[in-house]
This record gives sequence, structure tokens and C-alpha cells, in this order.
Amino acid sequence: MSNVAITCDQLVFYDDSTEIVKQLCLLFPDAEVYTLAHKQGIDSSVIEQRKIHSSFLSHLVHSEKDFWKKSYLIPSAAKKVFVPCENKIIVNVSSGFSHCFSRCKESSLITYLFDEAFQLRSAQSFREKVFRGYLKNWSFKGLRNIDYLMTPNKHSSKSLEKKVQKVIFPPVKVSDYPLFSANQKKMLANNKLLIEASSMDILEAKKLCVFLKEREEKFLFVGNQAHLEELKQKIGEQYFFKSQCTGELAPLLAGARGLVVGSKTLFSPLSIKNLAVGGTLYSFPSYFRDCYLEDIQTEGFFKVDNLKDFSNILDKSQEFHIEGQKLRAYAMKFHDIKWNGEIKRALESL
Repeated sequence: MSNVAITCDQLVFYDDSTEIVKQLCLLFPDAEVYTLAHKQGIDSSVIEQRKIHSSFLSHLVHSEKDFWKKSYLIPSAAKKVFVPCENKIIVNVSSGFSHCFSRCKESSLITYLFDEAFQLRSAQSFREKVFRGYLKNWSFKGLRNIDYLMTPNKHSSKSLEKKVQKVIFPPVKVSDYPLFSANQKKMLANNKLLIEASSMDILEAKKLCVFLKEREEKFLFVGNQAHLEELKQKIGEQYFFKSQCTGELAPLLAGARGLVVGSKTLFSPLSIKNLAVGGTLYSFPSYFRDCYLEDIQTEGFFKVDNLKDFSNILDKSQEFHIEGQKLRAYAMKFHDIKWNGEIKRALESL
């Protein structure tokens, strides 16, 4: 559809919302993208292949830290982002800001409100603390102008009351991660615990490293790990897996003793991919666990309250029968084809 535009909060740093923007770009290959700030090179495969429009924040923001430092400028920057009238439909992935962009009254706005990151994030500066309340009110007022609102989980929709038309889990390319049989897992076995690096800060990562080394466990950090550079220098690069290639990641997940997810994640596509291959998942208390994993009731998924609890679970790990089929069945709830279908139905309803 040539009359569709895609809008999002930012294209400066890669986060979970960027994956959803990529999904929209694949769904609407002719659509142009409108955002608050853009740093060239965020994605070479899909997003960067189309025309991207941004505000003056692109000249001021070059990192995630910059983005939040300049967050007090977001309302004025949002006014400067105008989606032209020829775009009859605007499909928006918002973490709290981009649903407030300027547009024509004739244009219909479909918003996927993906976990308001600025509300769940702890303020890092005095200015950010001062403007948090203002940003929250400004963002909430902008919801009035949305024609069709979707949220990723029922918890995030509760505060929005009757404004939400649909609750649909975020899209994950589950089809790229096939279910591995028990025999295949034995062949690929590496006897390592994988740790999702992006799901924890450096303090949590350090504590987990000490704990696992004391137990003489083999482990490997996977996923985005730039924030753990200090830890990498201390314990060595051999504990960090850099590749994000599906062809390498899928068998690594299948052959591991399980994936460990920390407490700092809002959403973890890697966890869903791990469930898809039938892999064991150990999850510490987090927003992600509370909102997306609360309905899993099968062996192979373990809620870990603390390190002592984790130690007890690991000690009994040989006693559990991992039900790979059931784990994958849960992962299928996040299938990108299902999400695409909901977006298309939303367009048809307008």
C-alpha cells in the first residue's frame, strides 16, 4: 500500500521496538518512515533502504544516553514531525512519544503502544526527573487522537481502560527457530548456561558471574553486550558470544543447558526464540516475566526468585523432563505472521 506511512520514537539505538519497525517495513515495503531522531546505520538490511524523515533531534542525539538526556525536547520535536496528507494510514510503533506526531485530520492512526519505556525507566538526571511527569501527561493526552490502539500485553492495557481495541504479543520470527528433537539436542550439547546480556545491568551480571564460577558452571553471554565491556575485560572474551546470526544462534540455544534472563528486560525476543527450539528458560523477576510469561505451566520454564533459588533449581535439573513441544507451542503465540494479520485487520476496520 503506497498510502501508508510508518512512525516510531527513534532510530538512534537498537531496542525491541526497532525489531517491530523492521517487521512493519517488511509488511509495507513502499512506506516511508517518520521518527524523532535517526542515526544512519542502525539497520542495514530493511529500515535504511527506505526514506527516513526525522526532527532536529537527529543533530543532538547520537546514543541512547543522549536520547534520554534530551527527552525534555521531545514534545516540541514531535510537533515538527509532520506526516503528509497523502498518507491516508499511519502505522505507529510508540514507546510513549511518536503517536503524538503532527498529521492531517483525514489520516487514520493505528498505534501499537509498545511498553512505555520512559515510564518504566529510572531517571538518570535531575532534568529528566523534573520533566517525567510532564512527558507522561503529554503522552497520555496524545492517546485521544489514536483511531485504533493496540498494546502488547493485558497489563499495559489496564491503565488505558476502554481505549484499547486489541491486545497482541510482539512479533518474533519463530519460524527461523525450529524445534530440535532430543537426539539433535544431544548432538549439539555444549553443557553451557547461556545468559542474555541485555537483560541485566553490569552489577547483576557481575553477581551472576561470581555465583556461576563458584558452582564451576560453564556459561556464555549472548545478545547485545556493549554495556558489559568492563566485565568482558575482567573475565575474558571467551565468555561472550558475539554472533547474532540465526544459523549459529538456533543450534547454540538448542544445545545449551538453558537460557538465563535477568531482571532488567521489558521484552526478550531471545527468550521466545529459545522456547521455540524447545530450550529451557530460567527467568529472574522482571516486567517481561510478569507480563509475557505468566501463563507458561510446563517443565522447562523456571521462575527464579534469587541466586539461592537458582542454585536449588540447577541442583535438581536432571530430575526435570523438558517438554519441548509445549515450550514451542507457547512461543507460537508471538509468531510474526499472527501479528501481521492483526495489523492488516486493523487497517481493514478503518
